[in-house]
Amino acid sequence: MIEKLDRSKGKVVGYRVSGKLTHADYDRILADAGEIIRENGAIRMLCDMEEFQGVELAALWEDFEFGIKYGRSVERLAIVGDAEWEKWIARLAVPLYAHEGRYFPEKARDSAWAWLQEEKR
Repeated sequence: MIEKLDRSKGKVVGYRVSGKLTHADYDRILADAGEIIRENGAIRMLCDMEEFQGVELAALWEDFEFGIKYGRSVERLAIVGDAEWEKWIARLAVPLYAHEGRYFPEKARDSAWAWLQEEKR
C-alpha cells in the first residue's frame, strides 16, 4: 500500500510504503508523481519504508516503468527506514530514479524532509 504523507507540498512529496506493493499501488504513484512533475517541472520524493514487505512480481514492471518515465524528473530521493537493505536501495536507485539520493534512518525522518526542501546554492 502507498499512502501520500501530509507533509507533502509542491514538488516535495512523501509516501509511506507498507505491506507488499501491488500493480494498483504503482498506478496511483505514477499518476500522482506525473501530476506533480507536470505542475512543478520536477519532483523530490521521500519514501518511508518502515513497514515495507516487498513487491508483488506483477508490480516489478511498474517500478521499472516509473524509472523510465520519470527518473530524470526526480531531483532528490530520500529513503527512510532502518533495514540494512534500504541503504543499498538508496544507492542503487540513484542511477535509475533520481539525480541525487540518500538514505536516512527512521529517527532522522525530519532531516530527510529538510534535505528534500533545501534549495541548492
